Amino acid sequence: MSDIAPGWYPDPVDPDVQRYWDGEQWLGEPIPVAATPPATPPAPPATPPAPPAAAPTPPSAATPSDATVPAGSPGAAMPWAQVGGRVMVHGRELAPLSARLMARFIDFLAVAGLNLAVNGWFMYQWFREILPMSVDAQRWLAGEIEDQPLPSDRAVSLFWAMLVTAMALWFAYEVPAIAWRGQTLGKRLFEIKVLRYDGELLGFGGSFSRWFVMALPNLAFPWLAPLQIADALWCTWDRPLRQCLHDKRARGVVVRLGPADRAVAPASHDEYTNAST
Repeated sequence: MSDIAPGWYPDPVDPDVQRYWDGEQWLGEPIPVAATPPATPPAPPATPPAPPAAAPTPPSAATPSDATVPAGSPGAAMPWAQVGGRVMVHGRELAPLSARLMARFIDFLAVAGLNLAVNGWFMYQWFREILPMSVDAQRWLAGEIEDQPLPSDRAVSLFWAMLVTAMALWFAYEVPAIAWRGQTLGKRLFEIKVLRYDGELLGFGGSFSRWFVMALPNLAFPWLAPLQIADALWCTWDRPLRQCLHDKRARGVVVRLGPADRAVAPASHDEYTNAST
């Protein structure tokens, strides 16, 4: 038997109507959610009805007036509930935008540090190649020389080597971490996590799709710069799940870790380490 008291509740499948829950099953026909329920409950059916193909689920254990599970996308694909002023996904609160921003900043610093260590030699050689061209460009702008200076073939090769190396480092830093743990270094520090619509981790395919939407504008800069800006800002107005475009592409959502997640995190890490060895 359900621990939800009998009464009229918003239908978890269709929030525009309410139905009577007798503690075990829904009774009677639905009425508009704004209508005043009758004083007596609907009469129980004479014979047990055959189970419908998609029977409504019992009301949430949260306060009925504070919790709803709307139908339709994305709620049909990923259950979420609004409890008070908070949006809950699989029992976890959505990650605040401030935590997501700071986590991304930490990740940016981490990838920049990797690039400085790995790409440092290429950067030094590229600056040595580009510096004479910069001087000639200033002379050309001043009208001192006629021919516009162009970067040397070596400078172009070094630039592409730096770009490919930088993208590879970013890929290696982010994609496996999100696929297997749902967290990069920044997300671990701010206790947030990326989950799939079903509450599981994204896996490699979903993590790659998420990363690719963020990385693509860098490969076609500045032509795809508007896409990068739209992706970064989308979560500020997206409702109810505050997804950026890369989250939508991967069918993922960023949540805040709860006490239960923190309790199992060390065990999960040990299991992953043992599996790797």
